[in-house]
Amino acid sequence: MEKQDVYFEVGDLVREARDAAGLTQAALGERIGLTRASVANIEKARQKVQLHTLYAIAQALEVSVHSLLPSPQPGANAPAVSPRLRDLIEARRLRPEDRQTLETMLASAMPTGAPQSQKRGKKTST
Repeated sequence: MEKQDVYFEVGDLVREARDAAGLTQAALGERIGLTRASVANIEKARQKVQLHTLYAIAQALEVSVHSLLPSPQPGANAPAVSPRLRDLIEARRLRPEDRQTLETMLASAMPTGAPQSQKRGKKTST
């Protein structure tokens, strides 16, 4: 995994957790002492999140710090679910750790011969 990719993945995980908590960027920023712009920059990987800030984010979102960190294994964070299941999971506003558990369970139920694009939750073009 490239160094910059880590920040993109952390940003995605922070955004997902913030969305699941029902908070705006401004509300999260207020809880942790950052501006809305700083939260947006972290989520978009334009600003590298400091370790103590990541802990503050986790505490404010009531999630584990671990849930905001990508796996060091390539593709381990890419859930192997169809786009339809991904939409259903996201619509339910699950906590990130519950979403991860559900995605893992669904991924293990998918046939091993499923196309890679389907395993990563991406639509295939025809």
